[in-house]
Amino acid sequence: MKRFLMIVCVMLFAVSFGFSMSAKDVGKSLKGWKDKNYSYGSETDKDSGWKVTYSYSDSDYTVFILIADDVVNAADKNVVIYCDVLADSSQPAEDTLFQLLKLNIEDGEWGFFSCYNSEDDDTWYVQYNIKFRLNALDDSALKDAIQYTAEACGYYKDTIGGN
Repeated sequence: MKRFLMIVCVMLFAVSFGFSMSAKDVGKSLKGWKDKNYSYGSETDKDSGWKVTYSYSDSDYTVFILIADDVVNAADKNVVIYCDVLADSSQPAEDTLFQLLKLNIEDGEWGFFSCYNSEDDDTWYVQYNIKFRLNALDDSALKDAIQYTAEACGYYKDTIGGN
């Protein structure tokens, strides 16, 4: 019985390592991914930031992946996957903000839209982002999230009229 329990514990321990990624694993996965709609851009921060391009609906979307410390759990890190869409050079109208809120409510499964103003050129952007825990992220979820983020920005472009 002891032997059986020992084998089960070792298997569970080994499986737990198989389902989580390190920051280096994220970079390797991004560099090694082969897909006709995907291209690796660059590493923006050593083992913590990357830029990739994903094509969806005849448009190319730049998707950023950022790994940051988790304030609540120091043993884990947050992985944020986001994409910006140019909204307009003027502040969005109230109905646009309500439409974004409606999109968030309709599709709250993964991420959410937010709106922000760039201090550099006073342009308004809509951002779609998804947040994961690094300890819970695997290769498949990372790829799905990149695709989903690009598609969400495409949906925004087609639905509300962003650029």
